[in-house]
Amino acid sequence: TKDHVMLELARRINRRGARRLALIAVGEPELLEYLTGLVDLLIDEFGRVSDAGLNSELLALYVRRPSDLGEPLKDAPVINDELIGHLQSIRDRGGFRSTMSTEQLGVLVVASLFGILARVPRDSGVREAGHSLVELLVKGLQAED
Repeated sequence: TKDHVMLELARRINRRGARRLALIAVGEPELLEYLTGLVDLLIDEFGRVSDAGLNSELLALYVRRPSDLGEPLKDAPVINDELIGHLQSIRDRGGFRSTMSTEQLGVLVVASLFGILARVPRDSGVREAGHSLVELLVKGLQAED
């Protein structure tokens, strides 16, 4: 079915994305560098899906609640899980302060980035929009008391 095709694409994106996030985190980057890497990898991974309609359907799959999916992502590492773990590591190193939990922050970051991917055409500044979002988030997190 169409859902099965979407879930398989999501599994592939998750596996590649989680591996790339782990590689980015090896050097213990600062928050800005880490989140910029996340933006770039998401744009690259979703850029592999050349059909705009299919890409939109795939993004819609990601914004659905996990309980809404008929089939879980099985054993594929999930990008958001990697993100949360690395955000916690950056927080533990003093990279940012926030009253939000890393789980809440991870949801905010991913939902915002998927919103940009869904709304900004690839050829009209999607990378710049993602990087601007990251700069805004990092400034806010570093200023928060």
